[in-house]
Amino acid sequence: MTVLKKPFVMSVIGGDSRQLYIAELLKDRNIDLRYYGVAAEDAENTYGTPEEAIAGCDAVLLPLPVTRDGYRLNMSGDLFFFDFARMISPGTFVFAGMIPPSFKDFLEQSGIKYYDYFESRHLLWDNADITAEGAVSLLMRELPKTVRGAEILICGFGRIGKLLAGKLTSLGASVTVSARRDDDLLLAEKCFGVKTDPINYRRIGTFDLTKDYDAVFNTVPSWIFDESNASLLRNTIYIELASSPYGGETEFMRKNCAKYIMAAGLPGKYAPREAARAIVHSLLNYLSEEGKDT
Repeated sequence: MTVLKKPFVMSVIGGDSRQLYIAELLKDRNIDLRYYGVAAEDAENTYGTPEEAIAGCDAVLLPLPVTRDGYRLNMSGDLFFFDFARMISPGTFVFAGMIPPSFKDFLEQSGIKYYDYFESRHLLWDNADITAEGAVSLLMRELPKTVRGAEILICGFGRIGKLLAGKLTSLGASVTVSARRDDDLLLAEKCFGVKTDPINYRRIGTFDLTKDYDAVFNTVPSWIFDESNASLLRNTIYIELASSPYGGETEFMRKNCAKYIMAAGLPGKYAPREAARAIVHSLLNYLSEEGKDT
């Protein structure tokens, strides 16, 4: 277990129950934790203002994602990121997940060092694995039949798509992967043994509309569904795993899918403790590599 050699004060700002599990995992590592704006049951938000919470701290831990609207911190309450960043003293480290470029620019211009823990490859794959497992759990709960033999379409073949295909095929599902790149389609066929269906973002021949699927998982953050292929969705459970703007306009998808499930941000909902463990691993690795544990 990595224990920091010097006392380290960290302010935990915003986020969900993952932040509490992070605290639990850090409590024996010589780190003193403070809380402000954590939106979770039993959160000890003992500081009245963000200024009080971060005064004299060594680091600030912001949530994943750091913002949901591109302006405000992801937290209980209403606090703009740029207003908050102006409160941070020089020499304070900022740890956050999925920091927008404009936020990074502002921190750099203010002379504040930061680490975007969502850029850690280890964390990305851990998060994808939790997402894929949570997605399978959702499907089992919603599907009126067994996963074995179910016809499943996975849109996109990045980290989540690959892990999801592996889990579903191991359960006996009949999986089709839809992707744009030929390399991804060949990988799906040759290494995973699944069927494939190319995505053409120009809408010419997008998807084989003769297919009938029990469920569709989308991991592509782009509108790939519209009136030209809506017939594919009408008898399916659609599970959205992509980030905004998602796989189609939300109201359109709700109208055209037999059942529409918004499941973006699944790690924090399905397995917050495991998601927190991955964040802590990334954070402690960074502190160790930067010599902050000495």
